[in-house]
Amino acid sequence: HHVWTNECKGFVFPIPHELQYEVLVDLDSLLFELKACGELFLRFFALLHCHGGEPIPKNKLWLELTKVIREAEQDTSWLAHLKDHRGFFIHRGTLYFAVDLSNAPEHYDLLIMKENLQTFKDPTKFVTLSELRTIVEGFEHSKHVLREHLITLFSEKTR
Repeated sequence: HHVWTNECKGFVFPIPHELQYEVLVDLDSLLFELKACGELFLRFFALLHCHGGEPIPKNKLWLELTKVIREAEQDTSWLAHLKDHRGFFIHRGTLYFAVDLSNAPEHYDLLIMKENLQTFKDPTKFVTLSELRTIVEGFEHSKHVLREHLITLFSEKTR
């Protein structure tokens, strides 16, 4: 039986180690690059605010950036997820994968487990591919919000 339930244990099938490592490396690369882009944008955000006569103290940059995103009614939870998941993949990533069938057949999701699990009641013990996708989408939406914020910052200065 391929589905793991309380009544019936499923089975594990082998995934080639090369594929497991490639998935983890690819996911780590995605998160690394998103985090690096975010850090570069944060520096750019700080420089433009300084140039616009509204410098932001270094220790308040993330708070200000998050505030701008929230004021545009965008979800900011992806920022914390990016930080948490980036640390997991680079420092503690494991080679345990599962497929979430709880919404099948309409939706399947890949689970990257932080330990070998048989139950999935604690969402802190795994990451879903959908959750990683929300990080990418959050970054994409926030990028536009921040761009508009900076345009407005300088538009107001030239009036």
